[in-house]
Amino acid sequence: IKSEWFDAILDADKKLDLVMDEGKNFGGLDVADGGEAANACAVRTHRVVKQLKIWSVRDTAITARHAVQLCQPFLPCELHYDCIGVGSGVKGECNRLGDDNLMPMGLTLIPWNASAAPLNPFDKVIPDDPKSPLNRDFYSNLKAQAWWHLRQVIYNTWRAVTEKQIFKIEELISIDTSLIDVALIHRLRDEMTQVRATTLSSKMKLTIVKAEHDRQSPNLAEAMVIADWPVPNTVPGLISGFVAPMIISA
Repeated sequence: IKSEWFDAILDADKKLDLVMDEGKNFGGLDVADGGEAANACAVRTHRVVKQLKIWSVRDTAITARHAVQLCQPFLPCELHYDCIGVGSGVKGECNRLGDDNLMPMGLTLIPWNASAAPLNPFDKVIPDDPKSPLNRDFYSNLKAQAWWHLRQVIYNTWRAVTEKQIFKIEELISIDTSLIDVALIHRLRDEMTQVRATTLSSKMKLTIVKAEHDRQSPNLAEAMVIADWPVPNTVPGLISGFVAPMIISA
């Protein structure tokens, strides 16, 4: 993702004079896996990202509660969470919140497995192109598919802003800079531009290389990727009665 592409999505809805935030709310939670990594959460309303947060805490239960709190202004909301490794603890804490009637009404938690198979495996990567490969043959996993999709909508937005190309709103993305700390926007920009894609994996499929050894883990970018590419809710969501906002110290 080129830096100039990323810059184009900042307040892109205003630049394009489009209403891009009429629709469902989706959140993405990336759980820190230790070291210097940070937990990160992103929330979008339809195609406008309105929430970006990072915080450092090893307790997955606190991370889960903090993510729940961050989603409360956007209810109803689907929060897709990184469910691999330490992220699996999110489910346990949210189950406890549900049992104790502490889950907000309208918040649904859905596990997001980066190593899962791509969605819509028999669809073509480029629709209506007879020479295009199938998703299952091009992407190594769900993460690769999700990153490629975000790359494409960012590129589309850059073309719309700079070249006046016409796209459907679903093919664009915007970040509301009035709602997000400028330092986080700069961090997200750095993380987005550091990630690389390669087809030199053992199966010769598109694979994501997240960071060099001397670069920080792109947790904020991963949260945005998850929020941008939600998965179907194949298990019952956690929905219970609304309670007053929780005050959580990370």
